[in-house]
Amino acid sequence: MAKILITGGTGFLGRNIIPSLIRRGHKVTNLSLKAYEDENVQDIIFDAFKDDLQEALQGKDFEFVIHLAAFSTPKLATEYEKTMQLNVEFTEELLKSAQKFPSLKGFFFFSTALVYSDKAPRPLKEDAPVAASEGDYYTESKIKAEAVCRHFHEQGMPVKIWRLTNCFGPFQPHQPHPNLIPQVMAEAIAQKKVTILNG
Repeated sequence: MAKILITGGTGFLGRNIIPSLIRRGHKVTNLSLKAYEDENVQDIIFDAFKDDLQEALQGKDFEFVIHLAAFSTPKLATEYEKTMQLNVEFTEELLKSAQKFPSLKGFFFFSTALVYSDKAPRPLKEDAPVAASEGDYYTESKIKAEAVCRHFHEQGMPVKIWRLTNCFGPFQPHQPHPNLIPQVMAEAIAQKKVTILNG
């Protein structure tokens, strides 16, 4: 059984990851704007724009940190300063806090495959160049947050970066402009012309 801190656990990914961790017998703490509302999960209600992270995590110890809290899509990352504050500065603060956990074995940062440059050769390789288009605050924030993660990794911290592609599944929010897989599925079910991107 591991003690695991997950940030943004009430979001789409968190609501899929936490039940899996509980089934495996892990002790889960959710640091998020909202409570997870499960007796098996301890909640730390936290607003990254207002609250003090060092204070919220003072005296706590976790073996693993799963960092999901962020503006999670380009459609949500519309304000530059707020996007950088949450996606980059909060990530750095969390890394600094996690560095103090005596039992830390792993810090997992969830990034995105959108960091790869449009000009990178296809098929993509993991070490392909990264770049954000002008005005793409979301991708820029993920590239910067990855750089922060690499800095801590170089200092010996067990940091892993996961670049996710098109996630889908239960608890995915219904949006006016859905993500690729829900959009394609909805178009196919409605027997509409299916949207094909980059191909």
